[in-house]
Amino acid sequence: MPAALFSSEFQDYEEWRPALLSAYPELDLRLWPDVGDPRDIDVLLVWTPPAEALRFPNLTFVQTLGAGIDHLAGVEVPAHVQLARLVDPKQIDGFVEFVASGVLSFHRDLQLYAKDRTSRIWRKRPRRLAADRKVGIMGLGEMGQPCAERLASFGFSMRGWSLSRKDVLGVSTYAGEAELSAFLRDLDILVCALPLTETTRGILDRKTFAQLAPRACVINVGRGGHCVESDLLDAIRSGRVEGALLDVTDLEPLPDCSPLWEEPRIQITPHIATSQIASSAAVLAAENIRRVRAGAPPVGLIDRSRQY
Repeated sequence: MPAALFSSEFQDYEEWRPALLSAYPELDLRLWPDVGDPRDIDVLLVWTPPAEALRFPNLTFVQTLGAGIDHLAGVEVPAHVQLARLVDPKQIDGFVEFVASGVLSFHRDLQLYAKDRTSRIWRKRPRRLAADRKVGIMGLGEMGQPCAERLASFGFSMRGWSLSRKDVLGVSTYAGEAELSAFLRDLDILVCALPLTETTRGILDRKTFAQLAPRACVINVGRGGHCVESDLLDAIRSGRVEGALLDVTDLEPLPDCSPLWEEPRIQITPHIATSQIASSAAVLAAENIRRVRAGAPPVGLIDRSRQY
């Protein structure tokens, strides 16, 4: 009987095991490194797959337990083995909550009121209508599109940009390098929710910040590699960018010596925009195992030529 092998540096096997077996009672589930006969293993449920496991002779499917695959850079998954990422609805809900709260905070100038408080200044600022605020989402995939839709419901003037063409209700969409400048032009709030690929690495740079509206705000919930942190600091110190919210940084945990800590106009959170709930995510992982074993493609199948 084929078996699935679980291995993760971050997910708790004691939480995942009962959830997986509840969704797939007959599943033969093993925990690395207690493999048993390697010939039994046809599925890996992993964060970073052990190199030895990728060479098991009957392996057909790797279910990564992350929403992205940038952590697999340099990992050689055999070409004949299907690779899928895992994004469950509860994880998406948390992501939307975080992005919406960040956008609304900047929209209502809460970062400026927080600064006033430190100086004991009681000062009211004119309220700007959501319809007069241009908000852009970079990345209209499973995580970014729901954010764009939710923010559109507040009445913001919404734009969305992705590498390939997408249609999103209530959102003006742009696609590809040729339309990036038109998307960025005069945005008040820019949100990056892109996957990290060689094409998108460093996309939040000096050139991007220069195309935003004066005193724009930037939110990065993609990956730290999207942002050229020195360019962001320069843009904030020059007044070109008024504030930023970084849930991801190039080095994580962010080192004590990072100049990002010293800039009060940059809010930093420790990669907590969302998280998996094992009881929900395991149901999707179990369903993908069933699909692959039945000869169907898994949900979240990675197109390796596009790196997402």
